Amino acid sequence: MPDSTKIRELVEVLGQDSEPKCIDIAYAISEFGANAVPALVKQLESESEDIRRYAFCALSAIGKPAVSALITATQHPDWWVRASAAETLGNIGNSAQAAVPSLIRALQDESEQVRQLAVEALGTTGQHDSTAVPSLALSLQDENERVRRNSVLALARLGRYAHQAVNDLQMVLSDDNRYVRGDAVHALRRIDTPEAREVLIQFLLKSRWCPLTSKESGY
Repeated sequence: MPDSTKIRELVEVLGQDSEPKCIDIAYAISEFGANAVPALVKQLESESEDIRRYAFCALSAIGKPAVSALITATQHPDWWVRASAAETLGNIGNSAQAAVPSLIRALQDESEQVRQLAVEALGTTGQHDSTAVPSLALSLQDENERVRRNSVLALARLGRYAHQAVNDLQMVLSDDNRYVRGDAVHALRRIDTPEAREVLIQFLLKSRWCPLTSKESGY
């Protein structure tokens, strides 16, 4: 039986069984590699969110051969597809480095969910250079706290490649969200340049050394 026939038969039953079974089918489809990508891309137009989710699962397992199609999907009219495409590229990781420019553009998306997943993906797809750092630094100012936190975590993953963002991370040490503040400390520690260490020292010097001290209990 030709591969195209096998792929078509598997795709036709995708989403028609229990979740564990459908995931097994998705992985079976992924074994056909690049040959399965066109059929999976068609499933991204399905009205069923489950079918689209399983299609992304298969594309993630295919990895690098699916990157080009996923880059195209980051511009899909449906925000859910755009967000899932960004998430899938992030799951593929360094093999999806070609997607970095598209993920950077996605940081301007009107959907908060797309921006959240795009910044997260930039922390895994571009770990070996600083291309995304200026855009991630700008995302530290996003109105959505989850976008800001994911931006901090992405910079932490980049480590010393993110040295340009030290001043930006210093600014978010006073962010309203405690997780953003805490993760900024972690990011600066991971960057570990003299400038980053100095920012950390100054931050710690100004921090309250005793959490029990208050106006009512000064000692």
